[in-house]
Amino acid sequence: MSEKEITQGIEPAQPSADQQRRKLLDQYMSSQAAAKERGKDAAIGPRPQGKPAPMSFSQQQVWLHGQMAGDIPLYNQTLTVYRRGSLDAAVL
Repeated sequence: MSEKEITQGIEPAQPSADQQRRKLLDQYMSSQAAAKERGKDAAIGPRPQGKPAPMSFSQQQVWLHGQMAGDIPLYNQTLTVYRRGSLDAAVL
C-alpha cells in the first residue's frame, strides 16, 4: 500500500480471479521451462529396461521384517497379553 493510499484511506484494488489464475499459470509455465532447461522433464519417464523398480515404503518394511524374522514364513506374529481385574464394558 502506498503512502498516498494510507493517508487518504484508499483500499488498494485486489487482483481479480482472472489475474490470480494468470499469475499462477505464468509461475507454472516458468517452472516447466526451467525444468526443461535443466534437462529434466517434469513428467516421470519410463524405467530403463532391466533395472529393478524401487520399492515403496510398505514393501521395504515387509522386506525388513523378512530379513529379521529369518525362516519364519508368517508376516503376522501373535502376542497374548493377560490382564487381571474387572472389565468396564461401558468403556469398550
